[in-house]
Amino acid sequence: MVQSASKVLTVEEFITHYDECDRYELIDGELIEMEPTGPHKQVSALIGRK
Repeated sequence: MVQSASKVLTVEEFITHYDECDRYELIDGELIEMEPTGPHKQVSALIGRK
């Protein structure tokens, strides 16, 4: 199996594609999906159960 290398994003590309989305961060050119933590995680778990 061949795995392609991930593309490094620039700040301009990140803003163009993910400006309205709060779920991602740009760290060292890599797109990182943010996970809810602390109270946010508790609220999302409560909503998920409902």
